[in-house]
Amino acid sequence: MEMVFTLGSGDGPSTIYARFRDEFLLSSLETDALVVLDTTPPQIIVTEPEANVIVRSMKVTCAGSASDENGIGSIEMRLDDREWVTIFLAESWSIAIDLKDWGDHVIHMRVTDAAGNVATSQTSVRTEERLEVRSSGSDWWLLILMIAILVVMVTILVLRMRQAPPPGRDDGTT
Repeated sequence: MEMVFTLGSGDGPSTIYARFRDEFLLSSLETDALVVLDTTPPQIIVTEPEANVIVRSMKVTCAGSASDENGIGSIEMRLDDREWVTIFLAESWSIAIDLKDWGDHVIHMRVTDAAGNVATSQTSVRTEERLEVRSSGSDWWLLILMIAILVVMVTILVLRMRQAPPPGRDDGTT
């Protein structure tokens, strides 16, 4: 025999109590079952990247958190129209995403709670190339060499000025 139970209004735990009777109308001991009604989707907050951000790199960090009173089942991520990928089973995440190419991208997040309720979020990211002037790190020697040459030139100029007679003065040699 099948029985249909109507739970009270609102999400949360409910206890169902039951007794069973056999064909001779003898009753069993009372038994109970705890049932948790969950129709509320989880909360999802994406903290990185900011919406509509422009980045100058092919890599971007996606971070955020999810919460639900009855627990998180999974957190998934999808870049543009690619496949969904489960990234974590915890309530917070931080993952580096390789965007693969320059231009506009959409990062989709999907959180499923323990009861199967789903919440989604998405953020747009634009990647742009930047012109980089790269230094090998050993350019300091060039700066030091230029300063040394400048010091030598100033020293030579000062020494010559000390040796030359002042203008308009005759030193007696003609």
